[in-house]
Amino acid sequence: MTNPSVAIVILAAGESARMGLPKQLLPMRGKNLLRHTVEQAAASKAREVYVVLGFEFERIRNKLPDGRHKVVVNLQWTEGMSSSMRAGISALPETVDAAIIALCDQPFLSSRIFDSLIDAFVSSGKPIIASEFDRTACALFSEVFFGTHFSSG
Repeated sequence: MTNPSVAIVILAAGESARMGLPKQLLPMRGKNLLRHTVEQAAASKAREVYVVLGFEFERIRNKLPDGRHKVVVNLQWTEGMSSSMRAGISALPETVDAAIIALCDQPFLSSRIFDSLIDAFVSSGKPIIASEFDRTACALFSEVFFGTHFSSG
């Protein structure tokens, strides 16, 4: 596959209960952490960017940058991260060949990391590409997994 359609699904639905305030809105270099992640995703080779919100979604949505991302609201966010993964994957169009799942609270996420995952997917043809790089972890899943692993409850 030489030019796959890859989406980035940013998981940002959690309550951050132990922290006492939404991690998504923590300040980072003059912006909030979620804004940083969305901007890096938008600057990557990915064709689509989806942001999954849940806890205080209206407040957090208002802090997002303008841009080419789409917001998905996970009303079952209290069920945990897997419910956000299902919500994000379910929102993807059928034309998407793979999706990168990323957490919003990783300050070292960069467009370079996203692009590296996409490049590895293209060059290897493997259906799962996982990365732990620069104190940051995320993974790319081929669409072959969307129906079987992400959509079931």
